[in-house]
Amino acid sequence: MLPTVAAALLIAAVQVVQVAGAYTPWDHLFDYRDEQVPDERPTKYCAACGKYDITIKTDTNREYRHYIVKKIYKPCGTQPERRSAFAKIVNGKDTRENEFGWAATLARRGQFYCGGTLITKKHVLTAAHCVENFSPKDLTVTIGEHDRKVDTGRKSVHHVAHIHRHQDFRLSTFDNDIAIIELREAASINNPWVRVACLPKSAETSYEGIKGTVIGWGRLGERKKSSNILQKVDVPIISNADCKEMGYSPEKITGNMICAGYREGQQDACQGDSGGPMHRRVDSSDIMEVIGIVSWGKGCARENYPGVYTRVANYLDWIMDHTGDECICGAESS
Repeated sequence: MLPTVAAALLIAAVQVVQVAGAYTPWDHLFDYRDEQVPDERPTKYCAACGKYDITIKTDTNREYRHYIVKKIYKPCGTQPERRSAFAKIVNGKDTRENEFGWAATLARRGQFYCGGTLITKKHVLTAAHCVENFSPKDLTVTIGEHDRKVDTGRKSVHHVAHIHRHQDFRLSTFDNDIAIIELREAASINNPWVRVACLPKSAETSYEGIKGTVIGWGRLGERKKSSNILQKVDVPIISNADCKEMGYSPEKITGNMICAGYREGQQDACQGDSGGPMHRRVDSSDIMEVIGIVSWGKGCARENYPGVYTRVANYLDWIMDHTGDECICGAESS
């Protein structure tokens, strides 16, 4: 089957409404088994993942000389010091410009459709359903994005060299919904507005009861348009056992997934947020660790239907096997 025909059939298939209890990814967008976790964690973590934020002052009275005013070490996954005070994602908030320096957008033939996370200077983590049957030549990845309609000079557009989709992903179940996009040109992580994300160092951490921070440029509601400005929302992470007792059929929730959301709905990821990250804050610090990938759900922010995310910690070996010679960053205090 020709690639273009396959892609067209995929898009048509994922737009079909719910039939006989089956759910499409997010019933939003493309609208979207149990794998055992190894006893030993991978060791391909970077020795140092931080970077220095440097503030430069120009003295115009002395032949335009430049002076370093401030040089502060920032580990991976860190955010700017100031917090956003403005109040989508559904019922979320605008982020500040480049608050999440690892956030990425995916576009197919110039049209935005999914999110992703910069995990090395050449690799972007996303959902497998975002790249199913797509050719690398049709995709571009933008790093340093904030407002999709405004060119601040900070964003860079990258062509795709390879797509690594998890070999066990199936659209029928959305289990193993994880992929890595390899960029043809490395992202300039020396820029102060670009950072790589921190990933977990262990699969042993339980996230139940904490808040996960989800970001994306997706729809602001099921019947609303996508956001131009990157949004964020905090949602409570619930146990898989509790998730199975909510609106979903129990067999649809596997150990490779995380459920997060309020029982009454109201706040959630939505169409277009797929592939983007869900974070947890490490030890009450400013370090954010990516623990989930926006994967699937029923509608957006519906009562009794929390969002479902790929559990990143289950795939640390797989991630390291598909990032070549690049090392992975783990939170320094985790």
